[in-house]
Amino acid sequence: MMKYFDGEYNELEYEIFEEHLKCCKKCAFDFTSMKEVLSAVETDALADPPEDFEARVMEKVRCAKSAKRQKASKWITILYNSVAVISVLLAAVLMSGKNISDLINILKQIGMCLVSFRSLIQTVFTITMGIVNPIADALIILRQISAAIMQEYVYMVAALILVALGMNKLYTN
Repeated sequence: MMKYFDGEYNELEYEIFEEHLKCCKKCAFDFTSMKEVLSAVETDALADPPEDFEARVMEKVRCAKSAKRQKASKWITILYNSVAVISVLLAAVLMSGKNISDLINILKQIGMCLVSFRSLIQTVFTITMGIVNPIADALIILRQISAAIMQEYVYMVAALILVALGMNKLYTN
């Protein structure tokens, strides 16, 4: 019967099946019941996404990444500014009572420290992004795999429900 509904019969098999239904009341009843069950649950469950769906999703991904970068850059700016203020305060404390040549040397050392610190922060940020991006990509892939698995299970559960409904209808009449 399922081959009939799946369209797997050739012309001769269709004719033989339909002739059998004319002669066999039980099979005709079962066929009618199954046809009713299938038509009751037959829907176009998968809707086609809009044509610009992928472009909209990718734009949202770009916006989210941009927002993350902006947030990170704000923190880095705050950190740089804090270091600069602390450096100026330290320089002011150290400069009290020093002559000009000592002051120039102190400022050079502070400048070298700031350059080194900036390189360190950039390196840490690059390493962090190098770790975070692959993890985010892996999570996206896992979510897609999970969605595919769930979609398969939905079809299997729907098929089992159909079979159960059909069996129930067959044996209750």
